[in-house]
Amino acid sequence: MIDNILKGIIICLYRIFHQPLTENKIKITLQFLKFCLVGFSNIVVSYVFYLIFFFLFGTLGIYGKSNYLTAQILGFVISIFWSFYWNHKYVFAVDRKDNIALLLSFFKMLFSYSITGIALNSALLILWIDFFKISAVIAPLINLVFCVPVNFLLNKYWAFSE
Repeated sequence: MIDNILKGIIICLYRIFHQPLTENKIKITLQFLKFCLVGFSNIVVSYVFYLIFFFLFGTLGIYGKSNYLTAQILGFVISIFWSFYWNHKYVFAVDRKDNIALLLSFFKMLFSYSITGIALNSALLILWIDFFKISAVIAPLINLVFCVPVNFLLNKYWAFSE
């Protein structure tokens, strides 16, 4: 049902902007929109766990000034499993009967998310929080503008490629 709603939206948008529409364009756009939906749920999972750990560590007084980085990494790890399941089943719909191929997809996705979820995200958090003095509660939301497109491309063309 969600696929049909998204497909209808895609067709309407292409018609509104007078763009030629092919089955391949519908397929790729639909896949990107599904990735965004899964990504949104992943963001919620990651952010909720980030906040839980951030405030928990702050309350307990552990990890000092780097509690936001520790909270971000833990939220990221939890969201990785969430993201893999939904991207594998819903977005890229890769029917891998071979457990080794499935495991390889997981490790490729883990590596690609590590680039954006740990490296890029952590570097940007340090930039926003330590240099620009942006709230540690708001900074992870700013990172989405940079990390989501990179994640999609890495997952589509590498982690879940056939």
